Amino acid sequence: MSKFKKSTFAALLLMLLTTIFSCELNSEDGRWDPMKWTSNRQGDPRNITATAEGGTYQLKCTNYRGPWINSVTSADTTIYGLSKEQDFHHIQYDWYDVLAKENTFYITLLPNTTGKERKLSIVVTAGDIFDYIEVTQNK
Repeated sequence: MSKFKKSTFAALLLMLLTTIFSCELNSEDGRWDPMKWTSNRQGDPRNITATAEGGTYQLKCTNYRGPWINSVTSADTTIYGLSKEQDFHHIQYDWYDVLAKENTFYITLLPNTTGKERKLSIVVTAGDIFDYIEVTQNK
């Protein structure tokens, strides 16, 4: 083996070993606890069945401080928290208003006069952890 081949082989071997052993096995990346929720109503806090009259529903994340809104999706639109007109703590559109204040979310729905059931999907995040809140408003 020539000197160039030996040094190239050694450099490649060193890069391979550095890549393999550079990540810690006890790293927290990807090992976030799921979000835990409490609510001011009965049932699963992440699955809200709302009356046609509307109202405000409150959910509190008990194991993360300061989660925010990633996006809110209804049948006709998706609004992202970083859009120009909104921010990741407050999204208001058409028949709903979603507000994140500290670790509490307030979801306000206007009365449903459409004669059809309405659905809302809210994606929340606290860094590398994401969760979903599903809202169904009766007709």
